[in-house]
Amino acid sequence: MKWFLCSCQGVKDEKRKRTRTYAILDTRTGCTAFVQFSIGKDGVWMVVYHNMIHNHAMVPLNKRHLIRSQSKVSKEALYFMSTLKASGVKVSDTLRVLRKEVGGSPMVAFTASDAYNALSRAKTSKLEGHDCHQLIKYFTQRNSSKEGFYYDFELSEEEGLLIFFWRDGRMKRYYDYFRELLVFDTTYRTNKYDMMCAPFVGMNNHSNNVMFGICFGINEKAESFNWIFQTFLTSMGGNPPITIMTDEAPSIYSCRDKECFSRC
Repeated sequence: MKWFLCSCQGVKDEKRKRTRTYAILDTRTGCTAFVQFSIGKDGVWMVVYHNMIHNHAMVPLNKRHLIRSQSKVSKEALYFMSTLKASGVKVSDTLRVLRKEVGGSPMVAFTASDAYNALSRAKTSKLEGHDCHQLIKYFTQRNSSKEGFYYDFELSEEEGLLIFFWRDGRMKRYYDYFRELLVFDTTYRTNKYDMMCAPFVGMNNHSNNVMFGICFGINEKAESFNWIFQTFLTSMGGNPPITIMTDEAPSIYSCRDKECFSRC
């Protein structure tokens, strides 16, 4: 079952009165409007119950773009703003151009705050060209000078470097001896690019942690994890671990029936 409630659902808790350093606008009115869906095995959603009566005024159509659930920066708009910003044009000026082109603020479908946030996320989600080049150069040098060093990466024309994985010869030897348990943790993040930092960790005969490899990625999609596990297995000569322990990322579980998991 899936429930969708009105954003004005609920009321303010008067018992939680305390001194605040700032005020938060409370728009809750105790609205009971809702829609309940059932989802069939075929993925079809069906309305089961609903209450379409609201106890408050509705948002005018010309203000609809200000609702948080409706605010969305499209890929085309983000590309347009990023291009002009890289050319030295201010974001505020770019927004004025967009509004004039499409016929006003409601047609843009996002606010200035949304634009700044989208540009900030786009910057942190994509490795800068210099950093990407230096990283690949460093891996190439390590691969040619260190016996047993292994690395691989995946590129995208739109987003640049998506994922990269590496392990050295010592990590491979650790894995050959102690592959009974593999812990894969995706809860760590890097500072500059907010990338997923996911180490492959095991345990030796002295109950100490040993590293088997490490990967970094800009997203946590199922296809990314498929690539990560397949690359890890390839780097280890195709020998799967006996047991895998991971966190509760849904995208990891969605790919657990793939070849990389079925062999474990």
